[in-house]
Amino acid sequence: MILADRLARTVEDFCERVQQQPDSDKAWGPKEVLAHLGYWQANYPNQAEALLAGRNPTPPNGAFDALNSQTVRASYGVPMQTLIERFQAANGRFVTLLTEHDPHQIMFSLKAGSEKKSLADHAHAEIGHTQSHLTGLQKQQTRQPHAEAENLRKSLLQFSEAINGLPPAEHDAHKGQLAETIALHIAYVAQINHRKKRPLAVHNEKAPYLQSLIAELQLQPWDKLTEQLRASIEPLCSAVATLDPQMILLWVKIGSAFHLVTLDDAARRIAARIDKIIASRT
Repeated sequence: MILADRLARTVEDFCERVQQQPDSDKAWGPKEVLAHLGYWQANYPNQAEALLAGRNPTPPNGAFDALNSQTVRASYGVPMQTLIERFQAANGRFVTLLTEHDPHQIMFSLKAGSEKKSLADHAHAEIGHTQSHLTGLQKQQTRQPHAEAENLRKSLLQFSEAINGLPPAEHDAHKGQLAETIALHIAYVAQINHRKKRPLAVHNEKAPYLQSLIAELQLQPWDKLTEQLRASIEPLCSAVATLDPQMILLWVKIGSAFHLVTLDDAARRIAARIDKIIASRT
């Protein structure tokens, strides 16, 4: 199957499946994913058509989180069918470009500051992007919140036990990491409590007090820190087990940066971060 046909089939399959989903506004449900995909799908022909017309393309400018949040907010109140039609129209333009031109010769950046790639490369990436979101939506229908909460609890308790088992001579070497972990958990729970009062909020709340909180925690005795670590576990796990994850977005630390993700995704990423720390000690 040629590239244009693969892209068209992928979008067609996504639209068929998403039409079976409820038409409701969530943090990152079917409508929001559809709006997100439609926005990026239109970005490719917008830039490629500008290049072919002899104009300079104008790629989106901003961080992915900010761009995606703007797109989701713009979709609120828009019927599902309208979003599907926009997605299909953008895909039709994309497929036409792939069919009528050499996609390997049309080069542009996905967004301002990113590497230039060919239209063919962008098409391959968008096929995978769309398929991954479809898989994510399917997982939403079959998620097991109590199992997710238990997996998170297991990772956090294992980390707590590892920290408690450190000899006193190693406490100072690990105090910074322990303080950061506690501060992150405090920030996550604070965000969750805030979101319960105002769901769907997607403003940038990366906890600017985080660094000062970490510095404050580092001044506390080791026993007090480990006690706070244990106390931070249950509120986080309880939220994962009982709240609708598609109504809550959290700023979660992934690597060295913060990203806006749904509560269920946050639970997996927090557990993965803790598991990585534990693995580095073994």
